[in-house]
Amino acid sequence: DLLRPTDAEAAQLRTEARAKLDQLSKVARLPVSDITPRGFPEQGRITHLLALGSPLYALEAQANSIYRAVQTAGGYKLDEGFKCSAGSINDVAVTTLVDMALFETPNFLNKEAIAALDPTGKLLICPGDNTPAHILPLAPPDVGWTAPTAFALFSNRLYILDAIGGQIWIYNDVSQMGASDAAEDSAKQPPLPLFGTQPIALQDVVDFTLAKGDIFLLHRDGRLTHCIRQTASNDPICTQARFQD
Repeated sequence: DLLRPTDAEAAQLRTEARAKLDQLSKVARLPVSDITPRGFPEQGRITHLLALGSPLYALEAQANSIYRAVQTAGGYKLDEGFKCSAGSINDVAVTTLVDMALFETPNFLNKEAIAALDPTGKLLICPGDNTPAHILPLAPPDVGWTAPTAFALFSNRLYILDAIGGQIWIYNDVSQMGASDAAEDSAKQPPLPLFGTQPIALQDVVDFTLAKGDIFLLHRDGRLTHCIRQTASNDPICTQARFQD
């Protein structure tokens, strides 16, 4: 671009050459634009983003809050009516928000919501219709929590990563959590260990996800571990995931 920058013919040649290189490298260039005219609140630290259709949710660690941007005719706009922050509700407190996920229906609110986890094993549930938030305390594991850092909701189960404790904990029947008429509220039952009774080395795992029941663990150095469990009674078999273009 430094060579004859104002020459239209040179600019056209550069565009064609870049397109050929992109095709060879299998690169697809995407347009980039601001989410909102002013962005999310200044001096913040966005640690997680979650796109659910048109709404976009951002977990801002410094304010300990989740913001929502909604799409309008003029682009995205911050939803000032969406209130989702750490704090106390009915004398139950949520501390630092470490992760968030969609809290799908059916659930005890009978409405779609965003769930956020804190290190003490509590879920902050923020309904998508801007009604007041709820706090759902989870029964701790029999050995207690060490420091939960991430969670995922998959197939009516809640998975919580306690990396320092060397375990992923599983709560079943998420749809019954918090329901006053539930005979067995799974939030009040201690979770089950994914890796059996013996914790494993997960200290460098920073996040995880599930796909078709398989679990993928992301390590701090970028490695991925792929864990498969044949049945609910078997411990997972984990191997390093390998990918190629």
